[in-house]
Amino acid sequence: MRRRFDWLVGAPLALVRVRKVMTMTPHDATRLRQQSLDIFIDELIADEEFRESFFRNPRRTLRLAADWGLPLSETEIRSLIAAEPLVWDRVAEEIVSRLEEAA
Repeated sequence: MRRRFDWLVGAPLALVRVRKVMTMTPHDATRLRQQSLDIFIDELIADEEFRESFFRNPRRTLRLAADWGLPLSETEIRSLIAAEPLVWDRVAEEIVSRLEEAA
């Protein structure tokens, strides 16, 4: 079952993240960036509409993610943009296939 990405969900997440950032150590900041990358990739894999939006305009989608409180480094951004779109589609298909087999 595909879920529709709700563009407004990011606003509350951004507020929580802002509070965390204000009291963060350097180690916490690294962990937060890794979590942000994990969340972004999870959305790319799980949400077909989000993935298509990313394919159409990756910079805009990444900018919106930052607005939602998902800070990504420039290296992470370049890496995400450089990945072939087919990679994300194949990973999504593989996961869906394995979930269907397990059910």
